Amino acid sequence: MKYSYLYKRHYAHVMKIKATLIACTVILAASCQNNNFPQGKWEGVTYGKLCSVIDENSSDRPEYNIDEKPYAIFDLDNTMVIGDLVKSLFRYQVMNLKFKFTPEQIHSVLSEGIPNLDMIIHKESITIGMLIDDVSDDYSYLYENYIAASYYGTSGLRFKDILSTNEYQDFCAKMIALSKGISKKFSYEKCCRWHLNALKGMNRYEADVLSKTAVQYLISLGDIHTVSLQSHFSGHCGIVKTHYREGIKVIPEMVSLMKRLRKKGFDIYVISSSPEEMVESIACNPEYGFNIAPENVYGTRIDADKDYIQPVGLGKPLIIKKNIMPQYGNREPVIIAGYCPSDQDMLTFLEKTQLVLVTENGHDDCSRSHPKRGNRTYVHQVWDR
Repeated sequence: MKYSYLYKRHYAHVMKIKATLIACTVILAASCQNNNFPQGKWEGVTYGKLCSVIDENSSDRPEYNIDEKPYAIFDLDNTMVIGDLVKSLFRYQVMNLKFKFTPEQIHSVLSEGIPNLDMIIHKESITIGMLIDDVSDDYSYLYENYIAASYYGTSGLRFKDILSTNEYQDFCAKMIALSKGISKKFSYEKCCRWHLNALKGMNRYEADVLSKTAVQYLISLGDIHTVSLQSHFSGHCGIVKTHYREGIKVIPEMVSLMKRLRKKGFDIYVISSSPEEMVESIACNPEYGFNIAPENVYGTRIDADKDYIQPVGLGKPLIIKKNIMPQYGNREPVIIAGYCPSDQDMLTFLEKTQLVLVTENGHDDCSRSHPKRGNRTYVHQVWDR
């Protein structure tokens, strides 16, 4: 009986200690969650560095000065969302025939900025010029039978009827092959400008409506999937087979990061080469969770004033230097984040930025070494599709 009594007392004591430890663990976990943001799919080192930099500049610190607020700058494409908005918009235009230029203009629109139309970009013998010639022939039919009617209210085929025509299928396959080939052969800056040529003929309102409609559709898909295409006319190129990835996905980890930054007293800016209306429809829309102020968004503008700096290539660092830094006494951002292949200019020109976040999509050939300037720390994050 004596041993039984002692055993029961010991067991009760052990269980009390165990309950206390569990309670402490729960409290500690809640405290960590409260002090940081959900780790989700963040790489361990990257997550730790982000937490540290945020804490070191947080509004919770006694030395925080609201007149000298910290701020962070983000790219959008493949940084805040998975997907390239410029190319996604172009593909949406192609598949839905959302163009405003005439058949007489298409050749000059597609060849603008291309130094050599004889450059081979598909398979072993298909050149840029050959693809442009074939899609120009298709476009004449599509414009006369559908595109002009959709804009000007004249008689023409319904969209569901145009989908089954050989001209539509040939046009789509060869336009996407042209887009992919140019993306591989030229710099991101030149590639971006080329894809935006597809908006020629539209005013800013028309581009705005198109961009927002495209974003809504692409995000509504819920995931990114592969679309396969095949042409039906030989033309100059022969039969062309190609494919592309369709869809845009908001990255929840980036939503959580921005909520944390805002809660800790940071201002947030978004600079993207994509059309500004398209960027705002994601970055500023409460539905997607980023909640960026429209005045803090810089994107490519249609019919822009001559003084507006277009955020393509060196335009991004120029916007930071001329438009943003003067608002903060010429202090650099605490955090800057961008996509590995396209944001090198923005990611490497500053010297005092504390943390540079380089994002990749799992398909990029990106070196993890960057020019060392000042005391910057580089961290990487791969967002798998």
